[in-house]
Amino acid sequence: TGTFAGRANRTPFTASGRTWYLDYAAGSGGDVDLVLASNIELWRLSTFGTLSATGNATDSADPDADGRSNFLEYAFAGNPLAVDAVDPVVTTDPQGFLRITFSCTRADLAYVVQGSGDLTTWTDLATFRSASGPTVIFTDPVGGPRRFLKVRANFSP
Repeated sequence: TGTFAGRANRTPFTASGRTWYLDYAAGSGGDVDLVLASNIELWRLSTFGTLSATGNATDSADPDADGRSNFLEYAFAGNPLAVDAVDPVVTTDPQGFLRITFSCTRADLAYVVQGSGDLTTWTDLATFRSASGPTVIFTDPVGGPRRFLKVRANFSP
């Protein structure tokens, strides 16, 4: 607790074009850590006014009550403070194969498309990163009368 160099704990500041904060609780004793804010912390700061995952800013919170957690809103470029349609969209291509379209904009995430024939066993079909483009359109190479697709987003260095 307290301040160091005039800065309160976890109060963001900009230096050298990047956002940083001091963390007094990270070490032991009188340690003070200088921390580069992560992408999701910067998103929390711009969206909720805090770097911390607390209250409405936790990854599992759903402050707009649209059924999508803050993490899903972050991953798929949604707005956690307003009901919006950011879910991946599944359609079929002209040959009848499933096609999933989703936003892929977060450099700190890997987006894994998974397929299933029974909604129980899921197989990884492809992995995308933000370099894949802002929008990914993936066509399932497996057909069949019962086929399902989903996208899983994971933090990835």
